[in-house]
Amino acid sequence: MRPKDPHVSHADVVVSQKNAPDQDQALTLSRLRIDDPQNPFPAFTMNTTTVEGGKRFLLSNYSIQRQTDPNPLLSNPTYSFLSVYGGVKTPAGEYVDLPLATAAQLSATFPYVSSASTLKVARPEDAVHFVDGGYYDNDGTVSAIEFIRYALSQSKLLHSDAKPSPGNAPPALRILLVEIRNSPDNTANGPLVGGQDQGMPWNVLSQVVAPLEGFWSAGHESVTGRNRNALGLLEGDFHDRLVLQHFVIDDQATAHVDPPCVPPKSVANDPLNWYLTPCQQIEVDNSALQQYNTQKYNNVQACYQNGSSCPHANQEEPPR
Repeated sequence: MRPKDPHVSHADVVVSQKNAPDQDQALTLSRLRIDDPQNPFPAFTMNTTTVEGGKRFLLSNYSIQRQTDPNPLLSNPTYSFLSVYGGVKTPAGEYVDLPLATAAQLSATFPYVSSASTLKVARPEDAVHFVDGGYYDNDGTVSAIEFIRYALSQSKLLHSDAKPSPGNAPPALRILLVEIRNSPDNTANGPLVGGQDQGMPWNVLSQVVAPLEGFWSAGHESVTGRNRNALGLLEGDFHDRLVLQHFVIDDQATAHVDPPCVPPKSVANDPLNWYLTPCQQIEVDNSALQQYNTQKYNNVQACYQNGSSCPHANQEEPPR
């Protein structure tokens, strides 16, 4: 349900979900598989993190085959729901499946607010507990990079045995990567200390919370920079075969909206809650419709249609 003006209430959303549950509408991971020969769907994933091992785990409609090579240094794709639990049966004899609504909730289980979850019918070696996907990657870029990498590595067109020449070089694959953020995009050339922290006194309390703040910053604040580095490595690896156009749609609005929110908005950051108040919904709409973002929407559309408004390709790749 997409809330419109006037905004729907939480009760209306609950009633709508009860009247049309995901399972009855076939909105589950296995029923929307990318490799369904009769009705294939576009690939999608929602990330979660395992408590046991801290691994990224995909709640996706696809699975990437893992290598059986014993080499411990070999890079392997992460596990996914379909690859681990796709063949597991319930006591009733039905195969395990996951509704999209449940997958979305598992990917955004707020610490201490939502419980860590597990699959009771799983084998003991697979009975991991799932927590918020942001523990591992708060952007989700790693999963996108992994999907692109393995899709390219399996492409017969890009890995032809024929010796490339100007006349028979395989065409480069063009990808539009649209990154949507609820806060301002991180800049690689920003200061070491952000504006809100510059000049702040360092006292005993600061010393006490420093380890927790360091854990938080390493897991959330710096993840975008690491992901951009990984994206650059991918672009460099497929330099002559990949044209990746990257758009970032973010929230930079700090101005109050009409009607004003309570408490008033003081930072460029949209709320991330399961239930948004009418004021917060207006705030999200206001941020999304700012001119700097509407221009990006137009550029993405034009880039998709004819490529005339695309930015410079492979922007994350280091200069050669």
